[in-house]
Amino acid sequence: AWGAAGTPVSRLHRWTVRRRVDAIISVSRFTSERMARAFGLPAERFFILPNAVDIDEEARTNNRRQPWPSRLLSVTRLSLNDRYKGIDQVIRALPLILREVPEATYEIVGDGALLDELRALAEACGVSRQVRFAGCLSDEDLDRSYARAGVFVLPSRKEGFGIVFLRSEERRVGKECRS
Repeated sequence: AWGAAGTPVSRLHRWTVRRRVDAIISVSRFTSERMARAFGLPAERFFILPNAVDIDEEARTNNRRQPWPSRLLSVTRLSLNDRYKGIDQVIRALPLILREVPEATYEIVGDGALLDELRALAEACGVSRQVRFAGCLSDEDLDRSYARAGVFVLPSRKEGFGIVFLRSEERRVGKECRS
């Protein structure tokens, strides 16, 4: 929304947004204020639409499945620009986790250019048998992955809002998630 880290928004991009965009919907006041500064836009062009998950009580009580506490799950993109999501850190920590919880497993849902690098890291750390790279999953298979997981883990260093965590809670209690 406001350019790469340390790089200002280009003049052409600023001009285009100022002249062609009537309204901007943002998930937080922080994002709106930062984008307004970056583009030189008035606050009245911004509208806040907070992220939310509707978890009804019936889904919370009827659809909860018993997870295996030793199963870790991450759901993320694995593109080169997503190193900040910390999947490599979980793989590096897995040998320590296995000392305390020998039956622990780690499932990574997602696909992208980092996949081969992460597979090589799991091999180098001696945990390739405990790490499952699931790739992209259908909604039904993703629901099953959430149901099997004891811990959802994503040690991201810079989630703007962390919608992935809302989605994990929504799935955990059995609601369908659409993006």
